[in-house]
Amino acid sequence: MQIDNATLASGATALDPGASPSEPLDVVLRAFQELQMKHSHVLSSVSHSLDVGATDLRALVFIASKDGVTPKQTGDFLELSSGAITNLVDRMVAADYVRRSPNPNDRRSLLIHIAPAGADAVDQIAGLYRQAFTGSIGYDDLLQLAASFDAVGSALTDAASTRFHPVRP
Repeated sequence: MQIDNATLASGATALDPGASPSEPLDVVLRAFQELQMKHSHVLSSVSHSLDVGATDLRALVFIASKDGVTPKQTGDFLELSSGAITNLVDRMVAADYVRRSPNPNDRRSLLIHIAPAGADAVDQIAGLYRQAFTGSIGYDDLLQLAASFDAVGSALTDAASTRFHPVRP
């Protein structure tokens, strides 16, 4: 789906092509929905190529973004039970994507670190997104887009937290 200024100016909706013209917000919401679907497809394709599950891939990206995380932190991020996160970490260790080390702050806990193969996989994924963003958005618009993502993400989280109960593993 391509959204251009003419589409926005016409007020055409992308949520329901047969509906009467509506606000540009409907066009934005439909574009966001399509972006989410395409993002999900990319994650499925990449996880299949890496021979891991989509949740494992999300864990890999999370672990790569930190300098050692506990299984509990990873499980909280993914909203998984402790048993499920143990199985996930076991799979990722077996695939050489992550490694475990003792937690110097808590001898009952371990830290999970990204391994070289995991870092390479995350770098490949990041490269896909860098290519997509730089190939479709002007350099001057990237910071504004980042600010918009932050603002929408915060507003969405705030709105959801006042209307729904948080999910607990």
